[in-house]
Amino acid sequence: DLRRLLRKRLGTPPLDLAYLDVGANAGAYGMLALGWGAPRVVFVEPQPECWALIRAGVGANDFVKRAALVPAGLGEVSGKHLPLVPDNGCSDQGFPASNRLRFADNHDAFGVSEDAAPPGAVLVPIVPWETVWRAIPGGRPRRLVVKIDVEGQEAGVVRGLLPWVVAGIVTDIMVEVTPSLWSLAGVSSSDGRKVFSTLAASGCWRLTESGLRSPLMPVIDALLRSRPDHDTFWIQCDQS
Repeated sequence: DLRRLLRKRLGTPPLDLAYLDVGANAGAYGMLALGWGAPRVVFVEPQPECWALIRAGVGANDFVKRAALVPAGLGEVSGKHLPLVPDNGCSDQGFPASNRLRFADNHDAFGVSEDAAPPGAVLVPIVPWETVWRAIPGGRPRRLVVKIDVEGQEAGVVRGLLPWVVAGIVTDIMVEVTPSLWSLAGVSSSDGRKVFSTLAASGCWRLTESGLRSPLMPVIDALLRSRPDHDTFWIQCDQS
């Protein structure tokens, strides 16, 4: 499965790398990466209920010096917040889909301003990629391996990664793609497809679970036809 690919790619040079777990939830993949020797891991997660689980896992396994938590949502619009209602659980209630549905009268697709929070909501900041970059323990690595699971916001998140892909810093992206939710994040089907088309044009391929390369766009186009409506797969961008 994709965990085998993760372990293999973490052991592929250059080993001066960081693993970014974006949409970490309770941090399972980031914990695996730390256990498999990733020198640095950053967890990015907007749900307050998940933060304690991530911190507990990092502390219990003595990963404190190699791990960092960005308790925020990742987005393209700064100065906005995610209004989340604590429910004593760490689940997929985050940005943008269920957030948009829960507070449809209070915000646009990019969250709310600080003075427009619904009653009882916790305001979690939305931050740009540069905030995640600065959070990497020990400074900037030569290489980034990135997991993205952000409930429909993936086109915008991947778009923010494109300069690092072109620069050869991002070599691997494991991403859940759900085009049926893109409109809730303010992204059209054509704009979302363009993001992944740019990835493909930059020398990125889909890496199958058996380690074989295949073209990226056929799987994106199948998802746009809702067959199936979402999928998680590995994209390799190191052009090796």
